[in-house]
Amino acid sequence: METYSELVEKSLGNRGMLVPTNKIRIFKADYERYVSMFCYSDSILKHFNKTGSMSNYIEPVTMNNLWIDIDNESDLNASKKSALKLVDSLMTKYGFEEDYIHCWFSGGKGFHVGINSEILNLKGVAEKNLPQKARKFVENISNGIDNVDYKIYNHTRIIRLPYSLNNKRGMYKIYVPYKTLS
Repeated sequence: METYSELVEKSLGNRGMLVPTNKIRIFKADYERYVSMFCYSDSILKHFNKTGSMSNYIEPVTMNNLWIDIDNESDLNASKKSALKLVDSLMTKYGFEEDYIHCWFSGGKGFHVGINSEILNLKGVAEKNLPQKARKFVENISNGIDNVDYKIYNHTRIIRLPYSLNNKRGMYKIYVPYKTLS
């Protein structure tokens, strides 16, 4: 089944461009780029054509990565410590291998930690309540870790693409190897 993602280029005002997920390319961009956290079946195309918006879409979704957003508005070091604590916990407490966990500096006030959906046995799983399940899972694995944003788990949430510019802070979303987090 082909899946679709929302791709946002240059401005958050440019929401609503739906593209096949496998057509999204990662490259350095001197502007903002976002992609939907969840992937959609072709029902998103019908929904968007009918409503002209991504809003209120609640059909089954899939995901390639489970994203965990760690932010602290005033203390980037606190975000870094939380990201390190989360990654350490994922590896030591839950047995995740480093290869399946990806940590990115968001270009702003924190970090995005991604877990490959394959390791979670969610590759190709399409469910209506997947965002809620993802949130619950993240709440459980991040228990006791500060600065985790649990509000991001909804059907149409977008997340900054790697190597794109955060216009507010003037920095790029970049990969941070685990060894450099500590």
